[in-house]
Amino acid sequence: MAKKRVVLDPAHGGNDSGEAGYGLVEKDLTLRVAKGMRQALVGFPVGVLLTRNKDIELTEEERVSLANEWGADLFVSIHIGSESEKGFVSYVSEKNQRDTTYLQLAFQREIVKRAHLNDGGRKQRSALCLDGALMPAILTSSYSLQSAKDAKRLKDRRVIEALAIGHGTGILETLDLLRIKGNKPTYLVQVNGVSVGSYKNKTKLMTIINEHVGEAKNIRLEQIEHG
Repeated sequence: MAKKRVVLDPAHGGNDSGEAGYGLVEKDLTLRVAKGMRQALVGFPVGVLLTRNKDIELTEEERVSLANEWGADLFVSIHIGSESEKGFVSYVSEKNQRDTTYLQLAFQREIVKRAHLNDGGRKQRSALCLDGALMPAILTSSYSLQSAKDAKRLKDRRVIEALAIGHGTGILETLDLLRIKGNKPTYLVQVNGVSVGSYKNKTKLMTIINEHVGEAKNIRLEQIEHG
């Protein structure tokens, strides 16, 4: 199976900090979520490109151009700063009417479920990173940094991990990669609370576990798709 290409876009960066509050800055959180998403996609036929993997500033045009030039199958822009406390909202382009209905449904379902967020709705908006994409594109927005309760949650690495896994599973659902041949269950492996990848192949799964046995404080397997 040919690899699907996915571009992950951690919003903001550099002089553009995004939303801030209670000692947290959006640009740092979006990068953490994006890196977690990349880990959650390990073991699947997915090529991943981050628009930035460090604290640099990019224009929206530069971000979407990277996806277009790479020939991506999916573009995901990650934001922290929802319209409501403890909520999740997804946006697709109101101008670029690509097939995004299932895309939004998959992300909404997985992120709301895994991060225990209120469903803020599936919406449309005009944004260069969405309007200019030559592939299905989605912008996600989770929690609010103006909320003390949300900020406290976001300081817990398990919440960031849940956001990353929710986004990652949304990508896999959208690209129909959880039902690839084999009829074997897919397991997400977490070591000390951090995702180290998702595996369907038993040999690879046991190899990863054995690499960490004896050193890790805890190893957790989560079956994210039945066989």
